Amino acid sequence: MHTFTASRESADWMRLEFVGNQFIEETGIKAIPILKIIGDANMYCVNEHGNIVQYDHEQNIIEDIELDFWELFERELIELKKRKEMKIAEQKK
Repeated sequence: MHTFTASRESADWMRLEFVGNQFIEETGIKAIPILKIIGDANMYCVNEHGNIVQYDHEQNIIEDIELDFWELFERELIELKKRKEMKIAEQKK
């Protein structure tokens, strides 16, 4: 997973300004990505009202989530750990 940054020293693909403009152009949705799970086309964004939303790429919509950034980050870390443990268990079979 990775987050995006406002730092001008970062590569374009990591910068909020670049990623935000690209997202709006490609989707027509006024939101800026803040968290992406690698390998998942969906991502988490901040909408024009400052709320964290989840982008569904198949439907090209955003849906509200009732978490702040740190709650979301923790939830995704827990899910990542579960996926890793499942993969390890499958390899041991």
